[in-house]
Amino acid sequence: MDRPGPPSPLFSDVRAARRVRVAIIALVIVGVGAQTVQRADPTLSLLYFTVLSALLCGIAQIGLLAGRSNRFWEPVRDAACGSLCISMLVYLTVLLPLQPLSAADGAMAWIGALCLHVPLPVLAVVDFLRSPRVRPLRHADAVTLWPVPAVVYVVVMVALAVTGVGEPPYDFLRPGLGGWPLVILSCSAISLVLVVIGLVLVRARLFLDSRALAPDRP
Repeated sequence: MDRPGPPSPLFSDVRAARRVRVAIIALVIVGVGAQTVQRADPTLSLLYFTVLSALLCGIAQIGLLAGRSNRFWEPVRDAACGSLCISMLVYLTVLLPLQPLSAADGAMAWIGALCLHVPLPVLAVVDFLRSPRVRPLRHADAVTLWPVPAVVYVVVMVALAVTGVGEPPYDFLRPGLGGWPLVILSCSAISLVLVVIGLVLVRARLFLDSRALAPDRP
C-alpha cells in the first residue's frame, strides 16, 4: 500500500479528504445517472466528453480511496480534474448560452447538467489542491499528462465521424461539416486552455505545499 504524504494546508484532516472523495463519487453517480435517463437530449451520454471525464474522475477516486497503486491513480485523477475544468468552462461560456436549460427539459436534464458542470469540477479542484500525494507533482505533468484524455477523446470522436460509425455531439469534431481546419483549430485552442489550467493548478498546489513545509515564522 502506498504511503500518502502530508495533506496541503487547506485541509489538515485526512478524514476530510476522504469525505470530499466520497462526495465526488456521489456526484458522479448522480450526474451521470441523471444524464443517462434524461429525455431532453437523445444523444448517447457516453459520447459526451464531460460524462467520460466524470466517469474517469470517479474511477480514479475509487482507486485512491482503496489506497492501492496511488502512483497510478493520482495522475489519472489529476488529468480528470483538468478535463472537468475545461468542460465546465466550455459549458458555462459557450454551450449553455447557446442552449439554455428550460423547464421543458425535465428535472433529470437539470440535475445531470448542473452536477457535472458545477459542483463536480469544483470539488475535483479542491481535492487536487489539498489531498495527500505519494507521487511528486511537476509542472511538466500539465503538458504531458493532463491533455491525454482530451486527445484520446478527439481521436475517437473524429474517427467515428470520418468512418460514419457514429456522430460526435460537437460539430467542431465533424470534419464533414466545418472541414479539417476547424477541427484542428478548435482542438488546438481547447488543448492550450487545458494546459494553461493545468499549469495554474499545479503551481497553486506546489505553492500550498511549500507553505505547508515552510517553518512557522515568529
